[in-house]
Amino acid sequence: MMFDYSRLRGLVKERNKTQEMVAAATGMAEATFSQKLNNNSEFKQGEILKICDILKIPHEQIHAYFFTPRV
Repeated sequence: MMFDYSRLRGLVKERNKTQEMVAAATGMAEATFSQKLNNNSEFKQGEILKICDILKIPHEQIHAYFFTPRV
């Protein structure tokens, strides 16, 4: 299943972060983060939680940023 990460990408910019900054804070390479945003690889649970902490995403909104199906 493919997911729509456009809200996540927008929030990265809104929080004045770069993909490189978020990737580094989660312990992954920028290329790996990009692959995950492009549905070439899946986010792990721990990565999702770290990203939520970095971007201040409330846990009850995780689905909106990580589990919205791409149409």
